[in-house]
This record gives sequence, structure tokens and C-alpha cells, in this order.
Amino acid sequence: MVRIWFGYLLFVALSGCATGGGQPERSKYIGSSASVVERDLDVMSMPVVKIQTNTDGEIWHYFPSESDVRHCTKYVAIRGNYSDPKEYGLFLSCFKQSDVCGYVFRRKDGVVTEFELIQNSKNECPHL
Repeated sequence: MVRIWFGYLLFVALSGCATGGGQPERSKYIGSSASVVERDLDVMSMPVVKIQTNTDGEIWHYFPSESDVRHCTKYVAIRGNYSDPKEYGLFLSCFKQSDVCGYVFRRKDGVVTEFELIQNSKNECPHL
């Protein structure tokens, strides 16, 4: 059941993602050290929601401003503790209705395995 829920959650997380002109090249980050990618994209000072997956991996969702999605963050822990995957689903659903963009990294053993940009409701996300 957990594997099915996580598969659905990952599908929901990635289904609204796209990149456009001036966006970071996603494929160059796959297989890279997560710390290098975070430094390269300058996201280390941003709020982050973290969840642990049932495959011993993690999803880290960065976004530029906690105040812009305050109504969504009631579902999750910010900047530290791991959030429940079900609560992250509620956060993500709320987040996608905002005008905020975010980076989502799927990581395993400190390496980025997937990287996506969550588009805002206007489908226009600049490089963060």
C-alpha cells in the first residue's frame, strides 16, 4: 500500500512539472551529488520539505518563500524534520495552486536520482 501511495505521490509531484527557456538543464543533475546540485542552484537557504520514501530514498522540495505558501505549510515540517508522505501530498496539492515555483529532488545515498521544477499556477517559473 505504501509503495502504491508513494508511486501516486511521485506521479502527482512530477505531472505538473516542465521547464522552459532559461531553465536549468535537469538531466545534467541526475547522478550528481545532492550537495553539489543544491550549491549550483543556490537553494540551500530556501525552505525545504523532506520526506523519506519506502525505497530508502528521499524527496526534498525547495521553494523560495515560506510566507508565500504559509497556508500550505501547515501540513508539513519545514527546514528540518521529515514530513509524512500523506501530509506532503496535501502540501503539494496546495502548493500547485499557488503562484510559487519549487525544485523537487529525489535523492538516494546523497545522489540526485530525479530533479523536477514544480510550475506555478500560471505555468511560468523563472530560474529560482
